[in-house]
Amino acid sequence: MGTRYIISVECPECSVVTDDVYYAPTCDFVRYKCSCGHVVDLEEYMGITYEEASNAAEIGELLGKERQKPDYWPANPYPESIFPMLREQYPKIVPDPELRSGLSGMLGREFWDIASDAIWAAMLEAEDEWAETWPTEPGRYWFYGWCSKPLRRDYDPEMTLVKVSNAVNSIAYVGNGRFIYKDAVGLWKKAVLPEPPELEESCQA
Repeated sequence: MGTRYIISVECPECSVVTDDVYYAPTCDFVRYKCSCGHVVDLEEYMGITYEEASNAAEIGELLGKERQKPDYWPANPYPESIFPMLREQYPKIVPDPELRSGLSGMLGREFWDIASDAIWAAMLEAEDEWAETWPTEPGRYWFYGWCSKPLRRDYDPEMTLVKVSNAVNSIAYVGNGRFIYKDAVGLWKKAVLPEPPELEESCQA
């Protein structure tokens, strides 16, 4: 579907600023008509061409941002080899601009739901696996291994429930009442804790 933008546009004719202009070349939203009647070419205004906006990787390079997707990120369910229609063909197939806009919005919602569900399922599956990567998001995690690297051969690996929290300019890892440092050796897994019970009635004096 290409990259989409919600941008602010200042009309060069009347100087009116509109904050919710939709620029989506893949869906043929490439021009904005101001209330004064002036038409703004969004490709020229943004400095991002139609072709670049159809490629997220190139956009990332253009904006100077490195985008590395995690291993669990699902593949595109609509590969070009199976769905070869070009963007230029879309206006020819659906020539009515209003109908094309409505159809694009409906398809966008459907595709978003499909992609969102696929990513969510992949994230849940990734959370259920053991990994060497140290967690960076606050929460509780299981750590299985040796909490002290120099002594790791002197005793069996242990399962430790670790609280991960943000500290000053760093991340703190605390398990069994002690800090766990980066020389620890083992695997991590998100801990799924049970919902706490109600205590108001049972704990009344």
